[in-house]
Amino acid sequence: MPPSPQRAQPHRLPCPVVKKHKELHGLYFASSSVEPVQTEVLTIFPPVENSLSKRFPLFETILGTMYPIHECRVRVDGGGRHTQIDFLVAFQERPDLPPNAAISRLVPHASVCAEIVVMRSGARYLVLDMGGHGPSEAAKRAVRKFILQYVAHHAQYRGKRRVPPLPTAIGFD
Repeated sequence: MPPSPQRAQPHRLPCPVVKKHKELHGLYFASSSVEPVQTEVLTIFPPVENSLSKRFPLFETILGTMYPIHECRVRVDGGGRHTQIDFLVAFQERPDLPPNAAISRLVPHASVCAEIVVMRSGARYLVLDMGGHGPSEAAKRAVRKFILQYVAHHAQYRGKRRVPPLPTAIGFD
């Protein structure tokens, strides 16, 4: 009698890849609101965080997937001596929406049809919980800095056939 063929065993990783989800606070500049509102951003946490495996905020859960989302790290002055605060700005241009009033309050001459979610960023972690009034004010300064860069970028390349992408980092000179 011939030997029975052995079934191939599936390959198993020695350590299961387990990711947990957590909601971190960010600031949401919605087109339907005059003021930015604090919101919870669903974030994936890897089992071990390092330079190759970082926290991953799911901005699509707030902004949607209809239009691309541009992410940019922005560094602003923290107000104290030798303090700087980093933020991750998620920007989604939405031509189907009216100009964003919350953005217009920060930059009056800018008429931007977009929505923004901004989260605090750090040296070790891509995103941190916003928490408190101080970071919210600094986050508004980060959005203002980003919008000024956005307006200058569009003014420079208006009518051009090829427009380079927006920057991915501002203020890290």
